[in-house]
Amino acid sequence: MRLIILSTAFILGISTVLASNTINVPKDYPTIQQAIDAAVDYDTVLVAPGTYVENIDFKGKALLLTSSNGSSDTVIDGNKLDSVVKFINLEDVELSVVTGTLKPGERKKAYDDKIVRGIFATPQTIRNDLARDIMSLDNFSLLVGNKLTPPAVKALLDLGEANIVASFSEISVGESGNLNIESTSSRYDLKSTGNITTESRRDKFYIGSASSVKGNSYFSDIRIDNLKSAIELTARYGSINTEGIGRQFELININSGFCDINLSFEPSSSYSLDLKYINTFITLPGNSESFERKAVNEDKKEYMVYGNVGKEPANRKVRIDANRGSILIK
Repeated sequence: MRLIILSTAFILGISTVLASNTINVPKDYPTIQQAIDAAVDYDTVLVAPGTYVENIDFKGKALLLTSSNGSSDTVIDGNKLDSVVKFINLEDVELSVVTGTLKPGERKKAYDDKIVRGIFATPQTIRNDLARDIMSLDNFSLLVGNKLTPPAVKALLDLGEANIVASFSEISVGESGNLNIESTSSRYDLKSTGNITTESRRDKFYIGSASSVKGNSYFSDIRIDNLKSAIELTARYGSINTEGIGRQFELININSGFCDINLSFEPSSSYSLDLKYINTFITLPGNSESFERKAVNEDKKEYMVYGNVGKEPANRKVRIDANRGSILIK
């Protein structure tokens, strides 16, 4: 089962997949949510023309939601109260979020990926890609669409493994496995995840708990409340803020330029510290006299600072190579 989900305030309209049973709204049930509650996997929820002010929850079901009279006459209006659509407990899926700002080749790659079960997109993107033969509806079980107003996507999900390709989107994830995120100008609220790998531009990440965060970020702000294992990031501009790095972490390795870095370790943490920085404001933990400081190039204000924090650093390492910005370690 594969899904295309287009969220926020919905225009419904394409009916291509045969399902086992058809439930009519409002003939059989007065609201779309009541029809969804009564449906089982692969049913069709067929909606008559009108505006439906409600926030719908598919509850993990694989359904075809469509209009009986075309997209222009059937609208689901979330009334700005919540995400219009919530999918809950999508286990062991891969998810892609595509919008027209992605290149056609990148969108086609997401459509053709046989592993991907969920795709978020805007209806204009789908219409354009259908006309260009970039995608086909034959492989998908659900299609609903949203008005072209930002954010392009606003969704609340629980996921297994997931691949997210997003732009101008707003995504909240409850529990998830490993996440691979390619994103531009989007916001992420991630409650609890495994390993995150990201290619990020101008995004905002609010991460409750993560095993590791790796990849590249440009003009992005990344906040992590609880980091278990590692950060391996190349960051240009933006910020990296960790509120709680566990004592058993393995590696912090950051290459930054014009970036503000704030690393907060649990009490009694031990690790080796190796900093190389140019024209960067730094604040070190504990007694600064316990670290060695070496000038690499005085004219460029390039220095090295290294030493151990705590009694038994073992193989736990913090390595930062920074060019301007600030570093706060506590």
